Amino acid sequence: MRAVVAVLGLMTAQAVAAQSPDLRRAGLPRHEARRLEAVINAPETRRYDSDTTLDAGEIIEGDVYVHRAVLRLGGTVRGQLIVVDGDVIFLEGAEVSGDVTVIGGSARGLEGARLAGTVTEYGEGFGLLAQAGRFHDGRSDWRDRWAARDWDDRWGKAGLSVRVAQNYNRVEGLPVQIGPSIRTGGMFQTRIEAMAVWRTDVGPLTDTERMGYIARGEQFLSRDGTLRAGATVRSTIHPIESWTLTDLEASLAAAVLHEDHRDYFEREGWSAYLRLSPPSTDIDLTVEYRDERHRTVAARDPWTLFRGDRPWRDQPLVGEGDLRVGAATLRWDARRGGDFALRGWFARAEVLHGLDGALVLPVTAAPGALQTFDSDFTTGLLDLRRYAPAGRSGSFALRAVAGGSLDGNALAPQFQHALGGAGTLPGYALMNADCGARGSSVLYGASAAPFFSSYGCDRFAMVQAEYRGGLDFHFGGDDYDDDAPWHFDAGVDWTVFFDAARGWALGADPARSNTETLYDVGAGLILGGFGVYGAVPLTGQDRGLRVFLRLGPRF
Repeated sequence: MRAVVAVLGLMTAQAVAAQSPDLRRAGLPRHEARRLEAVINAPETRRYDSDTTLDAGEIIEGDVYVHRAVLRLGGTVRGQLIVVDGDVIFLEGAEVSGDVTVIGGSARGLEGARLAGTVTEYGEGFGLLAQAGRFHDGRSDWRDRWAARDWDDRWGKAGLSVRVAQNYNRVEGLPVQIGPSIRTGGMFQTRIEAMAVWRTDVGPLTDTERMGYIARGEQFLSRDGTLRAGATVRSTIHPIESWTLTDLEASLAAAVLHEDHRDYFEREGWSAYLRLSPPSTDIDLTVEYRDERHRTVAARDPWTLFRGDRPWRDQPLVGEGDLRVGAATLRWDARRGGDFALRGWFARAEVLHGLDGALVLPVTAAPGALQTFDSDFTTGLLDLRRYAPAGRSGSFALRAVAGGSLDGNALAPQFQHALGGAGTLPGYALMNADCGARGSSVLYGASAAPFFSSYGCDRFAMVQAEYRGGLDFHFGGDDYDDDAPWHFDAGVDWTVFFDAARGWALGADPARSNTETLYDVGAGLILGGFGVYGAVPLTGQDRGLRVFLRLGPRF
């Protein structure tokens, strides 16, 4: 057994009946929880448990309770508005005569609404199914936060930014971005930043490869930022695939356990994009043009907390050269319920088409037989997910992901896909399903470092299913006694899951082949965002149990 990702997380609790929620289990102060429960349980309170729109001119007399749903409010509520594990979107001219309280969700459009009472927003972490012991957005500083936002919107903001780019990795160590960041005020904002990228583990301090750069500019083409145009100039190290794990999980795995879950290549060049993201919808569309040079980079030897005496996994070769592509990304996020979604849909579709240039694999197993990739290629990825409540304290999630070549041509390694490991098929070793890409190594570069001759499969498909239930624990104290000396409430989720996937290799390379269909099953316990899981493969010779840790949901 081996741990894959070490993280600390947030505590979760399970849902109770919609008609009579125990809000104290969501981490609220007892007096506040009792006040809200009295309103929710009152027979005259209007209840909504599905997405609802109240148009301008509609008037609701009395209090309103929204549970696990989205309320688009354009009319008037003459009473209090309470939203639990959902969102409220205030349309222009909306009115609420009483207080507004949002728990485990968000309130949007406040600037266009007339609100007579106070606004309390217990953000992500306070939901009944996403409990955490942290205070995200409290009413105590609501006016201060909006005053600061108004100031920034009116006068803009500028300063020196220091942040981490991507993740800790075996090529750079920790990539740190340092540089000025400027945002103008007014309705049509302009945003500019110019960052030097300092790589903590790339040779001596005077080595020019230790430094990279990324400069970005963005112009609002609409008053609210619905339509934006921007451009980027970069020289950065970029992961071939980043969708399987979060940057934090990938960083901790590399820095703590000496396990880098990603492979990398260098991108140098410029891009321009147009982005559309209407605030009243869940859609985000970006269309982009890129003109870049790609280059292979070798693994180095950055510091790790454990297993520092072990060698790092080899990097793959990538297609090197100049490339011009057009890309489009469409994202639709209609999930509800915080980090661990309870209901709703999520979809992400990406398409990338080569326009011009040439990519050459610099070394192959057969000397002199350099492989050239056609710049006229099309590749894409579709990630579709469905979340639904299942019983009083359970939820079911289903995911289908497919990606790769759309025109039947073999892809350069930086556009391929590899499966296996905590982010995809946790019952199998990292990148186990790579269509034979890691079957042999070649030597390349001035230092004759070993590289894999490819990265993964030209096409892949994967299905994941998961059921999550809950267990509640209460220690000490008395829920009905405010003078109880101490009490502790904890929620632990349990989960069972199933994964299936397959990869396909295209082209005439005899060293690469299709994978078999791989299946695994597993189970786990989740305390907040921190999950401990075990998975067993159902195909292949190795049927051993693999233990892994995750921060947040598996998908």
